[in-house]
Amino acid sequence: MASMAYDFADHYVLLFGGNSGLPRWNGFLNDTWAFQNGTWTNLTAGLTTAPCPRGDAPMTYDARDGVILLVGGYDGGNVPGCPIYSLNDTWEFSHGRWIHLPARLPAGGSYDGLLSYDAEDGYPLYFGGNASNQTYKFVGGAWVLLHPVASPPGVQWMTRSATMTYDSADRQVVLFGGPLGSGLNETWAFTGGNWSVVSSSPSPPGSPAPGTSSLSDFSTRGFELLADSPVASSGNLSGDLQAWEFAANSWVNVSGPVSPPPRVGFSTTFDPVANATILFGGSRSTLSGCCLLNETWVWEALASGPSSGSHPGSSVVPWLVGSLAVTLVLSLATVVFFTRLRKKR
Repeated sequence: MASMAYDFADHYVLLFGGNSGLPRWNGFLNDTWAFQNGTWTNLTAGLTTAPCPRGDAPMTYDARDGVILLVGGYDGGNVPGCPIYSLNDTWEFSHGRWIHLPARLPAGGSYDGLLSYDAEDGYPLYFGGNASNQTYKFVGGAWVLLHPVASPPGVQWMTRSATMTYDSADRQVVLFGGPLGSGLNETWAFTGGNWSVVSSSPSPPGSPAPGTSSLSDFSTRGFELLADSPVASSGNLSGDLQAWEFAANSWVNVSGPVSPPPRVGFSTTFDPVANATILFGGSRSTLSGCCLLNETWVWEALASGPSSGSHPGSSVVPWLVGSLAVTLVLSLATVVFFTRLRKKR
């Protein structure tokens, strides 16, 4: 899965890394892309340095320092000059360049960790990674271990089936999901240095497969948007991607008759300028390295005009706003829909 976050300083969605679909573990990328006004722009050629190729590296905007923060990830162990497999390095992206920071997570590699800026407490918050359920904050250029009274469960690759973002309306960090293979659909909230379970019925379905959900803070409307791919008991994808709204500690299914096809390993982030959640990529199979997608979908509060541009995975194929759209009427009396940006034929 590629890393994606909105860069409030540079005013675009930033995407880093991911996988090109080459044989298992060999296709990791370190491309850097910007998505702005409906257009993907490849920034890679203009960079003097960048993180090693990787996937599953959590990334967020650090509002305190005004930079994008990226930590850890997984490189498959086949990248010359890079650490093997699970990484624990820390990078920041600011004004079009990557900077390697000396900070490292004390727990070692941070494969499949979760990262979000906790605006209420004023620091980037990191949870999980590998077999851990530890929680860290990033302050003074260093990762500091926290000691909450309770924590979400942590087992091997726990966060491959979990996702996390900041809830600006309720001023808390929200985590959804559970350990790989468990199908757990727990919701946890972090505020004031502690985790607590949030009870909600109904709730999005949990998934035994990795990378089937992604949560973003739809801050202009006061709710979080969860894009969630249903997975059958066999482990195969089933049905279209679902959209769930989380507000006031409750989940509401806002899926419509038309949605992106089901997928795993996709990325989402909220773009406040476009007033939309941007979804990119993924795979149509739970098998690693199979059936990769470079589609871009937009879940918006208001319709936007035509847009075009290259997308990660291709520097020449233009995309246009497609005709696939669904209109939903929410309890907040706002109109939202998914729009797929697709190849021009």
